[in-house]
Amino acid sequence: MTVTLPFPNETHFRVLLKHCEESSPDDVFFYDSSCGIEANHQQFLQDVYATRQGLLNGLPRVLFNDQDIIHEERPFICLLNQGNYEYIVAAFAVLILGGAVVPLSPNILPEEASHLMKQCQSVVLMAGPSVSDHASAIQQYALSQQQDIHVRSISIHSPQQLIRPSIEEAMIISPERPSMLVFTSGTVGPPKGVVHARRLLDLPYTPAKPGAYLNCISLWTVGAVRLIKHTLYARRIEIIRPDPGILWERLRKGGAAFLAAVIPVWQALMEYFQQNLDHLPAAQREEYLRGLRGLNTAMVTGGTLIRSRLRFWSDLGKPLKLCYGVTELGRICLVTRNEVSVDRNNCLGQPVLGTTIKLSEGDYGELLIKSPNVFMRYLNNPAATKAAFTDDGFYRTGDMVSREDTDYFFHGRASTDFIKYYGYQIPIPALEQQLNELPWVREGYILSMPDERCGYRAAALIRLIKDPNADLQPATFDLPNLRAQLTDKIAAFMLPTALRFLQEEETVPRTISGKIIRRDAARQFFPWARMDVARRRRYRCGWRGHRCVGRVSTGRGIGLGRRCEEDQP
Repeated sequence: MTVTLPFPNETHFRVLLKHCEESSPDDVFFYDSSCGIEANHQQFLQDVYATRQGLLNGLPRVLFNDQDIIHEERPFICLLNQGNYEYIVAAFAVLILGGAVVPLSPNILPEEASHLMKQCQSVVLMAGPSVSDHASAIQQYALSQQQDIHVRSISIHSPQQLIRPSIEEAMIISPERPSMLVFTSGTVGPPKGVVHARRLLDLPYTPAKPGAYLNCISLWTVGAVRLIKHTLYARRIEIIRPDPGILWERLRKGGAAFLAAVIPVWQALMEYFQQNLDHLPAAQREEYLRGLRGLNTAMVTGGTLIRSRLRFWSDLGKPLKLCYGVTELGRICLVTRNEVSVDRNNCLGQPVLGTTIKLSEGDYGELLIKSPNVFMRYLNNPAATKAAFTDDGFYRTGDMVSREDTDYFFHGRASTDFIKYYGYQIPIPALEQQLNELPWVREGYILSMPDERCGYRAAALIRLIKDPNADLQPATFDLPNLRAQLTDKIAAFMLPTALRFLQEEETVPRTISGKIIRRDAARQFFPWARMDVARRRRYRCGWRGHRCVGRVSTGRGIGLGRRCEEDQP
């Protein structure tokens, strides 16, 4: 039986149709072990068709017009998004119906999901089999709040039938209608709802790029958009868990063309290689390196790696690219040249094609960006939308950046990445880079701590390398030693005045996109910093093995090395 799947008359669907026509039934288009999926284009279309029909037949007809297009007034459909095959099937089913995709974390609390759905006036929640129970819990909570939610399933492994996609010339959807609602990562204040137009997905046709695109990043902010775009130009997409052993074995197989991952994943890959692969016989070790070097693109997302880590990958024969992306622009805006990223800290590289950049004060200042993919608005917040743009239409990123020749360098987010210490401004990224360059530091973070005398001061949160033979351990190392090792690298006013060692079982709070949430980390690991002076003097640590070396002294400056007086029983 042959079934027609009508595509709207839009550029991105014409591109998808072209790739479907060019593909072979033997070509695996999507591989996802989490769903047990190994799908060609025809299977993908079957699942999209079945999911679309489930929405059309299972939702109130009043939501659609005569062309089976969702009414523009309430376009948003929420997906419990695991960043896998289920997500991409659901996303295209929603887009075919003219709807706008709202990816939600699979770990979202029912009350949070209910609140977000109220905010965007969505009455539909889609979920795959693995999160169907959670979707039901959200629905039950919503009912208790007199909120009606329709839960619809995402179809995978759909019955075999021949799907013939076709462009419906009369099915014209305005490029200014919403296509996605993506919430920001929440590193600076509450997450904001970023509404993107359908033009965000309008990519020109190019032949499908060879090799596999490995997706192991969280599909929450820019990543949620990226996977949809990969579907429009990649020959093969693989969803892979961000486990270093699994990733290295996949690279060893060869055929991978693209890998983008957040900093913790690249750190774990480096450590796994050092501990498990570097000492293998030369021929076996080379198998892994050959797969790594076969990548056309190896990219760091969500931040910048320090020089020593970048140099590690360059020495293995695969320099990493650093990039700068903004949720509000739905794309990567700058990307590095390999030789610059290894030699310089915090290099963002150069603007990508179609992006115009300027700095607010010439060669230094707030990064301002203009792009055809800029977002439409913040959800329910016209004042914030207006404030996000300059008078000449540039988006205000809030990030402080400098320019040297044709390259741009990141200095920090103006609102959160500078510590106001007396009359000085301590740039957290620069200090954090120097901290992580110390050979015994596995992870290092700089946090801002309030102080009644100086305003704020810098606290260092450190995890040591996994080396039982190392000379430096928490029991033999303290804040004065740390300051001494940093003295010749940074200005005196930037030196940390508090130190806390992370135990092996402790983790720093992060957003779903992998960025550290500094305000939460400061509360968790330096809770005494919020106390008044009298209470601080009486404070007992509360963590076994933690030396509270950064306590404020009795009023004549900052204590630099006092031990905790007792452990937690």
